[in-house]
Amino acid sequence: MSRTALVLGGDVDALVSALALARRNTPVTLVVEEPAALARLALVEVAKGFRAPALHHAGGADLAALAAAVRGRRRRRSGIEPAAPPLLVPGRDGAAALALGKTLTVIGGEPPAGLAARYDSYAAIVQRSSAFLSRLAARAPLTLVEPVTRQLLATVAPGLAWLRMPAVHRNELMAFMPAPAADVLGDRLGDSRAASALAGVAAHATSVGPMQPGTATLLLHAAATGGFPQATTWPSGGLATAGEALLEAVRAAGVEILVNEPIAALLEDGPRAVGAVTARGTELRARAVISSLGLRRTFELLPGCGLLGAGLLSDLRTHRDRGASARLLLALDRLPRLRSGERELTGPELSGCWMIDDGMEGRERAADAARRGELPERPALEVMLPSLSQPDLAPAGQHVLTAWVHHAPFTPAGRAWDDVARERLAARAVAMLEEFSPGIAASIVGSTLLAPPDLETRCALPGGHVAGGELALDQLYSLRPSPDTCAYRTPVRGLYLTGASCHPGAPLSGAAGLNTARAVLADLPRDC
Repeated sequence: MSRTALVLGGDVDALVSALALARRNTPVTLVVEEPAALARLALVEVAKGFRAPALHHAGGADLAALAAAVRGRRRRRSGIEPAAPPLLVPGRDGAAALALGKTLTVIGGEPPAGLAARYDSYAAIVQRSSAFLSRLAARAPLTLVEPVTRQLLATVAPGLAWLRMPAVHRNELMAFMPAPAADVLGDRLGDSRAASALAGVAAHATSVGPMQPGTATLLLHAAATGGFPQATTWPSGGLATAGEALLEAVRAAGVEILVNEPIAALLEDGPRAVGAVTARGTELRARAVISSLGLRRTFELLPGCGLLGAGLLSDLRTHRDRGASARLLLALDRLPRLRSGERELTGPELSGCWMIDDGMEGRERAADAARRGELPERPALEVMLPSLSQPDLAPAGQHVLTAWVHHAPFTPAGRAWDDVARERLAARAVAMLEEFSPGIAASIVGSTLLAPPDLETRCALPGGHVAGGELALDQLYSLRPSPDTCAYRTPVRGLYLTGASCHPGAPLSGAAGLNTARAVLADLPRDC
């Protein structure tokens, strides 16, 4: 078969790249090594009759970007209709629950004096700063590898946007970047529960705690790529519907899809990539090869990997892509109870993302334990009940609960992840849940804990990191995933990178996939 582009991988960005190229009349073949990789939005069985999202249980405003990518310029129907309940911060010992959305409210009570106004002020700062950063997130980052003329043109729009910002707003943004999230949130909000919950929206993207320098940048990045306060949006019908809608659009565009075809190596012809060879020995040739298999794995597939520049080889060794969060899936025989003050919350009030933790200090202790290779005694949790919006995930009257468990070491000290370690971390997470939702432990009829290595193997997630690699000052924008590859092109002609490991590091938006397709389309005429 004659093909122009070969896309390797099955995540959202790989599918968006294939879709964007096919809609520009470019023959495309998509190679998915295993079904688990396909969009990474699939459901897994937790117990008989209970299914839960294996990976993502919610997105943010990035789902709107994904819907736009599926619709395309002709404004086709996307099948992705986002809903956005607020973050829910349960209280201990009868304290009222906080709901953090565009504004702060207290369910069944009044907020502490001045907190709502302070929250509004903080939200305004984040939204102003993230409005500028979202422009950078939506386009390829600047790189010194590109020709100077193209670089100058690329700086015009963001440069004008920066100059239009009032000086006070520019100063706010610059003050945020190097600061610890704990300091920024503590100073701005003056409320430990609200501050710790907001610190949690970026917890899955980093292995460090909120008291570390530079973590405030992640608050702005999360808002720029997922909206404010983020982590609270999903399509009606669940995230699996987003994957199905995207896959349907890819098929409708005429993309050839090959599943269960492990890639053995990339094919080279002199200084350029010309395709890939599968484990069965099938050669798939193309003028452009796009890989969402991760930075390290992509270059390991190159026969001439050792001949790459010293800078890129160093980046391959030092790129941090080890996940630091586990995934807990629970099958429940009843709706969990959650109180706010004197009353019990109802189903719709439970539909937001619950942020459960021991405060900033507790988050920092958990991150410190994970760095030492220890399981955190009291992990921070990010919890949702996807069966509230998708009742067919569980039998009538029963539910599934999904949780990110922060921070879980990729490799526990002195041992591998075994059933004992998984059961121990799951028990500690359930104990945290029990403090806020009494009786939840007795309602569990099935459970699965996916440690970071399990996410790597079962969900085809490089490094087991949901964001494709650590989000930090030295792995963002023009440094993501490395200075030589940040604009999706690589030093090997005809070989391109995409996926969450690339800028902007938003696994559900499809922004990297769309930007990679644009780079390919710009290069193809010159490669004729």
